[in-house]
Amino acid sequence: MVTVRIRFGVLTVIFPSILVVGCYTLNPSDYVAPDGAASSDAPAVKGADVAPFDVPTGGGTGGGGTSGGGGGSGGDFGMPDAPGAQPDVPIGGFGGAAGGIGGGGGAGGGAGGTTGVDGTGGGGTSGGLGGNGDGGPAAPCETTACLENWAEWPMPNSPGDVSAGAPNPESYTDNGDGTVTDEVTGLMWQQAVPTATYTWAEAVAYCSTTLTLSGYSDWRLPSLVELVSILDLQPTNNIDGTYFPLTPTNNFWSSSLVVGSPSQTAWTVSFLIGWVNSDSVSYVVHNVRCVRSAAADASAPPARYVTDNTSGTVYDTQTKLTWQQTVPTRPYIWADAKTYCTGVGTNLGGTGWRLPTIKELVTIVDFSQAIMMPMIDPNAFPGTLDRNFWSSSPFSDPQFAWFIDFGLGSIMNYNFVTTLYNVRCVR
Repeated sequence: MVTVRIRFGVLTVIFPSILVVGCYTLNPSDYVAPDGAASSDAPAVKGADVAPFDVPTGGGTGGGGTSGGGGGSGGDFGMPDAPGAQPDVPIGGFGGAAGGIGGGGGAGGGAGGTTGVDGTGGGGTSGGLGGNGDGGPAAPCETTACLENWAEWPMPNSPGDVSAGAPNPESYTDNGDGTVTDEVTGLMWQQAVPTATYTWAEAVAYCSTTLTLSGYSDWRLPSLVELVSILDLQPTNNIDGTYFPLTPTNNFWSSSLVVGSPSQTAWTVSFLIGWVNSDSVSYVVHNVRCVRSAAADASAPPARYVTDNTSGTVYDTQTKLTWQQTVPTRPYIWADAKTYCTGVGTNLGGTGWRLPTIKELVTIVDFSQAIMMPMIDPNAFPGTLDRNFWSSSPFSDPQFAWFIDFGLGSIMNYNFVTTLYNVRCVR
């Protein structure tokens, strides 16, 4: 019998005792399985049936060989060694090489009886190739140039949200030197962006090593929450065109990596639609806008949240927002979600409770948590489900409104206002 296998793009043809891989002929008996056992150490299998008049049949088929070798070990921290990447902006390594070739077939079956013809057992099937190794772990996030997750300032709100009662209106200063300062966050932005597009590693390198602007050389790729801070969710362009003219209506890279992704991906922001998504850091190209300032913390500082268990609220010392700690289990359509938050002060105390804007809701997303898990600080907001949560921000089409997925995938998107989603109130 001849067996043909195709695995990892390699044509493998297996004859009863010869394994042919590509253009090489390998005799399985010449190899030792990765665990050190001999490649033909599987036990023989004797024939079980006996012919009439005690004339024995030949032995049974030999036992299967030792299984294929295990996958190679995980790679080292991958992206820091790539051209242009920074050592302190790491991604996990790629998987190791495939495991070794499996052991050969077992010995033949037992011999027949004295009055019969000696039996010869068939050779066992050779073991397969081992699988690929898992990717190496991401390096620890310990430096300011590493993954930044948290807003260290009040989140600026778009004019439409401010007109509906949200605080902290956007405010910019054109510095006249190719830079723009955000007066709410204190961040300084590159005003005109390059027309070229870049892979993620190239974008990191462009900001940190190539760009020198207005006498500054400490530019960097912005984190996701920083990039979201200049979104202006308007019907067109989704950014203030007075201070950021000619911004391409494309996706822009952030420095924030997607934790728990099966492939190496980073978060992006669309300045055409306004949503947040992710793309491969290896080959996808996007636009880039650089920023400068002290980088945000990689994880929530110990004193970031102040929890009041009596009132059931959580105060964010950086954004100055107070959040409902425990949310209702039932979902709401958008209009009912806004009504619920308006009246929640009966239980939480105080006045001014409302449904948060989409940009405010981003500030409590914990990007250090793996996707498919609740992407929120579990100590400050225990019991949060990986569900979609409404924001108060309407989409340009009044049939839709913005929401955040605290679980998997696009964390900032929109849907019909008649959809049932969860709610967490703010003031």
